[in-house]
Amino acid sequence: MGYSTTFLGLAKFRKPLTDEQLGIIQSYIDDESADLELAGRDEDGNWIDYDALKWNGAEKTYDMVRWLFEIGELLQENDPEQGFADGYLEAYGEGAGDLWCVKFKDGLAYEVGAKLVPDE
Repeated sequence: MGYSTTFLGLAKFRKPLTDEQLGIIQSYIDDESADLELAGRDEDGNWIDYDALKWNGAEKTYDMVRWLFEIGELLQENDPEQGFADGYLEAYGEGAGDLWCVKFKDGLAYEVGAKLVPDE
């Protein structure tokens, strides 16, 4: 049966995506039925060039870390300087204390425990 996890934040890219990279990401999302969507806004809040991925709000999302890791690998195969910018995506499960993070480091994604100290 499982339960749902809520993901907060954005998986930001290191640099602007090329059209080829956008195609790689969209194909991966479609092929894997990944619960992700491309995101990007200008300073007025209007949607523009995609600069991040975000959770699409789907219930029962189980493979977020794998999806993000594999997308990071695909981007780095295309361009070693591409991938995700260092940062975190917070994850909250339905159970008390079910808090963890997706950490972005060196362009890839990893699961880590709760981030208890804010970034400096």
